[in-house]
Amino acid sequence: MNDIERFRSPARDHLINALKAGVASAPFCGGIASLMNDYIPSRRHQRMEELLNRVSADLENLNVKISEQSWLSDEVAFAVEQCLKGVAENPKREKMEAFRGILTNSLSNRSSLESIEREFFIHLATNLSTLHLLILSFLDAPESYLSARGISASSVRGGFRRFFPIAIPNTDIDAIRSAFGELHELGMVNSPKSVFDMTTAGEGLTLLGDRLTDFGKKFVRFCSVPEV
Repeated sequence: MNDIERFRSPARDHLINALKAGVASAPFCGGIASLMNDYIPSRRHQRMEELLNRVSADLENLNVKISEQSWLSDEVAFAVEQCLKGVAENPKREKMEAFRGILTNSLSNRSSLESIEREFFIHLATNLSTLHLLILSFLDAPESYLSARGISASSVRGGFRRFFPIAIPNTDIDAIRSAFGELHELGMVNSPKSVFDMTTAGEGLTLLGDRLTDFGKKFVRFCSVPEV
C-alpha cells in the first residue's frame, strides 16, 4: 500500500474532490486543474495527491468539518493553489510538511493570522529553502527534532559550529551559517550568524535557549499541524 492509498477513505476522497473543484472554480486560479492534469502520472502529481490526502487525514483527526462555502473562498483557494504548486516543484519532505501544516491550519481555522499575514507566511514557506526550515525546526524544539531523526542528544556537543553539522548532517557548515544569518535578517532568529564564531562557557543544546523570535515562532506554528 502506497502513501496515497494509506490515507484514503470515502470522507477524505470527498474532501479531496471538493478541494480540487473549489480551487478550479476560483476566479484567479482556475488553472490548478490543468496544473494537476499536466503532471499525471508524474511524481509531482503524486506529491500533490499525497499532500491533499495528508491534510484530509489531519482534518479528520481534528474533527474539522468544512463547509462548501469555506473551501470556495478566495483565501482558501489561494492557499491550496500555492501549497500544491509548492510540493509539485520541491520534492523535499520538509517542504511537504510545511505546506501540510499551512493547509491544515487554513482549512481548520485554527490559525489566528489575518489574511495579509497568512499570504506573507505562505510566500515565506514557498521561498525558504529546506535548510532554512530545518534550522527553524531544530531551534523550535531541539530534542523532538533530534529524536525524530534518530540523533542522540548526547552527540550534540561544543559550540554552534560543531553541533549544527550533527543536527543537519551532510550540509556544509558555511551553508548552515549563511542560512542562519538570513533567518536573522528576516527577523525569525534573534542571534546573528556571528554566534557560530563565538567561544562560550556552555555547550550543546544549552546554548540554544530561546533563539526564535515571536515572529519566528508564529511562522513555525503556522507551518505545523496542530495537535489534537
